[in-house]
Formats: sequence, structure tokens, C-alpha cells
Amino acid sequence: MIKTFDQSVFGKEASRLLASIQQGRRSVADYSVEFRTLAATSEWNAEALVARFLEGLNDTFKDELYAREVPDRLDDLISLALRLDARRELRRRARMRTEPVASTPLAPSSDESEPMQVDRLRLTAKEKQRRLLEGLVCTAQLKVITLSLALLNSPVRLRG
Repeated sequence: MIKTFDQSVFGKEASRLLASIQQGRRSVADYSVEFRTLAATSEWNAEALVARFLEGLNDTFKDELYAREVPDRLDDLISLALRLDARRELRRRARMRTEPVASTPLAPSSDESEPMQVDRLRLTAKEKQRRLLEGLVCTAQLKVITLSLALLNSPVRLRG
């Protein structure tokens, strides 16, 4: 029964897996958990484990780690790597909050209206007149509709 459910690897198999383990796109935390599990069942010495842990890290993270003093002990090395990875993740999240989200441009409207004019300071007299008339017409139409509705709903009817 234990052989069926126990997925542990020991000795040569743990050494083989340890020799090829890579961080890849995983977090340092996930990589270090698998690394420690394999290291515990392998027969590798401390120096070899430190060297292999470093070798298995992805290149960008390795560069960041080598910029500091690399600890000699595996536990200290993993602790440093975890702190650096956590800091890097915090910076990534902060950048995501501050960077504007790229949005899909809206399709131009099929309206026949005049496009918006940016940085235009003055309207011509003709344009002022046109806008004034359109505004008055709209206002006048609204007043007629409002008056018509009021008359329809009024209890007092005009006799004609």
C-alpha cells in the first residue's frame, strides 16, 4: 500500500532528478521546495547542493543573486533567494498598478458629425451663430414637447 501512494524518491533517483532540476518559470519558493525534498533524500554533500541550487536558478534571477554576496550554506542561500524573489514580486505588482492598461482603440463612429477639434481657441462668427441656432432650436423643440405633454395630462382641457 505504501508503494502505491508514496511518491518519494531516494538515492540514485533523487540524485538524477536533483542533477536536472531547474527553476524555469516557477517562483523561487516552488523551486526551493522541490529542491529541498530531493536534497533530503540524496546523498550529496553541502557544497554540491549549494552549487546545484545556484545552477538550477533561471538566468535573470541568478544575475540578481550574484550581485550580492552568495552564502555558503544552503539554508542561508535559499533564504536570501526567497527574500529577493519576494521583493521582485512586490516590485512587479507595484509596476502593474502604476502602468496604464493598454486599451483597445474604439472604432470611429459612423456619424456624419464634425470631428472634435483639439486646441482650437476661437469660433468663427458663422460657427457661433450656427451653434446658437441649433441650441435654440433644440431648446424650443424641448419646450414644445414639454408643453404638449403637460396639456395632455392636464385635467383642464381647452375648448375649441
